[in-house]
Amino acid sequence: MSNNRIDILDGFRVIAIFIVMLFHFYSLYIGLYNYNFDSSIFKFGYLGVEFFFMISGFVIFISLDNSKNFIEFIKKRYMRLMPAMLICSFLTFIVFNIIDDQSFYIQAKEYKNFLFSNTFLTPSLPNKVLNTNLSYTDYSYWSLWIEVIFYSLISSLYFLDKKRVILNYSIISISGTLLWYFFGTEENVLQLSIYSTINKILNFIPFINFLIWFLIGVIISKLYQNKKSIPYQIYLLFLFVLTFLTSREIELKYFTVISAVIWFVFLFKTNWLNFLGRKILFKLGRSSYSVYLIHQMVGVLTILKLSPYFGNYNWIIPIILIILFFAFGVFSFKYLEKPLGSMVAKILFKKSK
Repeated sequence: MSNNRIDILDGFRVIAIFIVMLFHFYSLYIGLYNYNFDSSIFKFGYLGVEFFFMISGFVIFISLDNSKNFIEFIKKRYMRLMPAMLICSFLTFIVFNIIDDQSFYIQAKEYKNFLFSNTFLTPSLPNKVLNTNLSYTDYSYWSLWIEVIFYSLISSLYFLDKKRVILNYSIISISGTLLWYFFGTEENVLQLSIYSTINKILNFIPFINFLIWFLIGVIISKLYQNKKSIPYQIYLLFLFVLTFLTSREIELKYFTVISAVIWFVFLFKTNWLNFLGRKILFKLGRSSYSVYLIHQMVGVLTILKLSPYFGNYNWIIPIILIILFFAFGVFSFKYLEKPLGSMVAKILFKKSK
C-alpha cells in the first residue's frame, strides 16, 4: 500500500475521533452541560467508533502478513495497545482522585478498575460470572474489548487457514449480525419459542453485533489491492446493504450510506481525498488512539468543573479541550508511547541465548 493511502486513513482517524469527542462533550451528558443551544445535533457522533472498526479491519492484514504466527501477532498488538492504555488510564485515575470531589465518576478513582482496564477485557465478564463489581476507568474503553475480540478471532482464522480466512470470518460475522437482528433485542421478531434462550446467550456475547464493521474494512482492503475485482465490489455492496437493512436506528442507516459513499470514493476516486493525507493530519491520526483513551471522562469532568466560570460561553470549553487532547496525543505518541513500546518489545521479543 502506498504511503499516500495510509496517510488518508490517518485523516479518517482524525475525523472519527473528532466526531466522537463532539458527541461526548456536547451531547452524551446534555442534561449536565447546560449549553445555551441545542447540542443534541452532535448525538450521532458515537458512530465514529464504528468507523474506527472499519479502519481496523482494513489494516489488519498488514499486521497479519508481517507476523510469523498467532503468538507473534498478539504480542505486536499488545505492544501497540498497552503503552497508551497504561499512560491514559493512569492519568485518568490520578486526575479523578485529585479533582473529582463530587464523585462524578467514582469508578475512575478505584485502583482495581485501573488494573482491570489494562487487561483489555470487559468488566461484564467477571461481574456476571464471579459477581464482582468492576468497571472501566473510562467508559470509552468498551470498544477495546471489541477490538481484542476481532484481533483474536481474525488471527486465529488466518493462521489456521489463510486461504479461507475471509470466508470463515464472513460466516461468523454475518451470522452474528443476523442473530443479533432477530434475537438481540427485546422484540421477538420471528415469534419463536427459543427466542428468550438465544437472547440470553447473546447478552453474554454482544460483540457479535459489531463484527461486520471489521469485515467491511477487510473487504475494502482486499478490493484496494485489486480494484477490478467484480466479486469483491459486489460483496462490499452486499455488506453495506445488509448492514443498512439490519440497522434499527435511522441514524445508523444514514451512517451506513455515508460510509459506503466515503469508502467507494476512497477506492475509486482517491484524488478527491488527497487533502486527508496532509502531514498534520498524519500526525494527529497516529495519536488518535491515545486521544480516544484520555478524552471522555477527563474531558467531561473538566467541562463540569469549568462551566461555572464560563457561564453562557461554556460551549467554548470543549473546543479548547479538543485542541489540548490532540496536543497531548501527539506528545504522548512520540515521547511516551514509543519509548514504552520499545521497552515492551524488548521484553516480548527477547531472543533466547
